[in-house]
Amino acid sequence: MSSRNSADVATQDDVERAVLLFGREMYGLALAIASNVQDAEDAYQAAWVDAIRHWDQLRDASKRRQWLR
Repeated sequence: MSSRNSADVATQDDVERAVLLFGREMYGLALAIASNVQDAEDAYQAAWVDAIRHWDQLRDASKRRQWLR
């Protein structure tokens, strides 16, 4: 059983909102760093997986952009 409580888990609405607000910027940054589409897409997806795993650190919506970058 997980030690996280329900307040620590990413909700679909929270994640969808974050993708809408920060997704393009994150992908653009990944593409600038990777300099090819395949690696940028892999990095972008890995970043979102990591974000969801650590969503408890992203509860403060004002800090999400910094964390996601």
